[in-house]
Amino acid sequence: MLFFCLLMAAAGLVNAQTITGVAKDDAGTALNGGTAALVRAKDTFVVKMDVINSSGAYTFSGISEGEYRVSVSHVGFNTALSPVFTVAGADVTVPAIT
Repeated sequence: MLFFCLLMAAAGLVNAQTITGVAKDDAGTALNGGTAALVRAKDTFVVKMDVINSSGAYTFSGISEGEYRVSVSHVGFNTALSPVFTVAGADVTVPAIT
């Protein structure tokens, strides 16, 4: 039974992907300390969140196949939303969000 559970967990990880991207303001400055939220495209349900680093980068790991968007927010800025993208068997790099 334990072997079966481990096998099923490993099989789930095979299909898990990583999503990366960069968030910057209109002047091209990284939104350090802002929040990036991975949301389902169909209903904007938040799947994962990450804090944007000093380079403006964010990462979401262990993501299942599906259609998503990234929502970026930071104090003093309007919330920005990426176009819809599909995760299907490969890692995804989201175009820069400004």
